Amino acid sequence: MVNNLRDIGTDREAGKKTLAVRIGEQKTRLLYVFLMIGTVGVYALIGVIYCYPALISLIVSPIAFKLAYQIYAKAESSNLIKVLEMTAKFHLVSGLLFALGLMVGI
Repeated sequence: MVNNLRDIGTDREAGKKTLAVRIGEQKTRLLYVFLMIGTVGVYALIGVIYCYPALISLIVSPIAFKLAYQIYAKAESSNLIKVLEMTAKFHLVSGLLFALGLMVGI
């Protein structure tokens, strides 16, 4: 989502019809926030309903909130490269912690 946000201008000029081009910059930013906060919410929901040790993945939830803020604070496309990098790292670490919690809880 961040990469598509970064490339809206060039994609529009090239005639690409990505989701970000179709819905626009502001809605793309809002969708990114929804996806990041939604990730944390789903981890919490699964942890509470299915397996309490999986809640360990919530340790990295402050990063999701920070990234949700930064998607608005760093409006320039060159500044979004760091957000893109941190988003990938967030998903890697939270996914590994979630899997570890599931393995311990089963």
